[in-house]
Amino acid sequence: MSLIGSIVRLIISRRNYNLNYKPKKGHAYFDEVGNPNFTRYIKSSLRKRYIAFDVETTGFDVDNGDRIVEIAAVLFIEGQPVKSFCSLVNPKRFIPWAASRINGISNLIIWLAPNEETVFRNLLEFIDEALDGKTIMCAHNADFDFDFLCSTLDRLGYKADIRCVDTLYLARKYIRKVDNYKLITLMDYYDFDYKPHRALDDAKGCGKILWAILNDIEISRAKRTNTTPNIPHLSFREKIMSWCKEAITTIVTIVFTFIGIIIVYFLFSNLMK
Repeated sequence: MSLIGSIVRLIISRRNYNLNYKPKKGHAYFDEVGNPNFTRYIKSSLRKRYIAFDVETTGFDVDNGDRIVEIAAVLFIEGQPVKSFCSLVNPKRFIPWAASRINGISNLIIWLAPNEETVFRNLLEFIDEALDGKTIMCAHNADFDFDFLCSTLDRLGYKADIRCVDTLYLARKYIRKVDNYKLITLMDYYDFDYKPHRALDDAKGCGKILWAILNDIEISRAKRTNTTPNIPHLSFREKIMSWCKEAITTIVTIVFTFIGIIIVYFLFSNLMK
């Protein structure tokens, strides 16, 4: 029976079935609610508020002892970042050179950082409404970030039942014409400013991408139904960026049209000689 039970647990834990609650030691869990069904209720909830999240770590394997070295969370309300939390974390272990090369966090930098207990006590105050699923969180490649988050919460004795969406999954589903779905590529696709591989910048970037994808989904829905897209008002900066893009497109179109007219004129003049 134990063999059969192990096989059943292995099958239902696979992500393809979307039964991906991931208990570590019976306390902290996360559920990826946007995969595969990105429901209207989830979209409506995200339109109001969500918390973007990111971690930098000593490596990729939380089950093999890797630890968080930097953690960040950003609260978005109606698509705008309103407040944030970010802190280095002393993992009390050596940071490999390969990890430092990516995130720029060295053993010297981390030496005076606060320990896990202190950082997570402050973090939990910030993400309080997300701990019981009232506020949805997001991350890019969410399995990685929330595996580390829930593993640490569990080890420190905290309980959590987190709902999250994965912007990597959503980007693959809704965005075309990009070379890959790395965070830096998507930030460039949407023309957002971005400094990669630090937790706060990655969290802010993830939150911006989620909002942009929500807008793209609404625009696509409006085109299919021939209705006006219900997109909340843009910020002043977003309005300026949108106006600039439209202006540049119009100018380029006029210039190329003018060049085309000149070329046709000279060709026609030569033919008439």
